[in-house]
Amino acid sequence: MKVEFTVAEEVAIKEVKDLVEFYTDEEFEGYAVEDTYPHVVKASKMGLLIIGDDMVPTYKLREPIKTESGGIAVEEIKFLTRLTISQRKSLMKGLDPQKDSFELMMKSFAMIIGQPVAMLDKLSRFDLKALEQIVTLFL
Repeated sequence: MKVEFTVAEEVAIKEVKDLVEFYTDEEFEGYAVEDTYPHVVKASKMGLLIIGDDMVPTYKLREPIKTESGGIAVEEIKFLTRLTISQRKSLMKGLDPQKDSFELMMKSFAMIIGQPVAMLDKLSRFDLKALEQIVTLFL
C-alpha cells in the first residue's frame, strides 16, 4: 500500500509531542517523540490522527474493519483518555493480575479504544502498532 503524507513532518512531530507531553507531564525533544512513537508520528503525517482542541485524539483506521458482507464495521477510533479506578476494578474482575496480565492489558486496550477485545484481531498491523503507542498514554 502506497503511503501518502498529507501533513508536514514538522507539524506532525509537534502535534504528537504536544499530545504526549499533555498526557505524560514530561517534556520531549522532537527526535525523542519520533523514536518513541514512530507509528503515531507516521499516522499523523498520513492525516489519520486528529487531535482536538481538548487534546482528545481521534484515529481514522488506515484499513477500516469490514463486516462479512463487505460493509465498514469500524473506521474511526475515539479514545477514552483515562481509566478510572472503578473501571480498572471492573476489568480485573475474575482475573489474577499475576497470571492474567496479558488478558488485563488487552481488556484495558479494548476499553480505551471503545471496541470489544475480539476487534483487536481485525486491526491491520499498522493500525494496531499506532493504536498500541497511543493507548500507552492513557494507561
